[in-house]
Amino acid sequence: MAAESRQARLAMRTVVVASTLLVVVGLAVALTVEQRASFGWFAYAPLSQTVFVPGLGVWPQTVWGLILAGIGLVGLGFGVGWLVATRRR
Repeated sequence: MAAESRQARLAMRTVVVASTLLVVVGLAVALTVEQRASFGWFAYAPLSQTVFVPGLGVWPQTVWGLILAGIGLVGLGFGVGWLVATRRR
C-alpha cells in the first residue's frame, strides 16, 4: 500500500511540474507576441499601407498563450489540492 501511495504522489508531483511549465510557456507565448505599432506616425493608414479590418483586437498567439496558461493553472490547482489533501498527518 505504501508503494502505491508513493507512486500516486510522484504522479501528482509530475502533474504539478508539468502544469507549472505549461503556465510558464503559455505566459511566454502570450507576452512575447510581436505587435505592430498602433500609435504615432505608423497608425496613420495611408502611410502604413494597411487597411482597417475590425476584429477581436487580440493576436491569435496571445489567445493561444492564455489558453495554455489557463489549462496549466487548472492542472496546477488540481495537483496541489490533491497533494495537500493526501498529505500525512
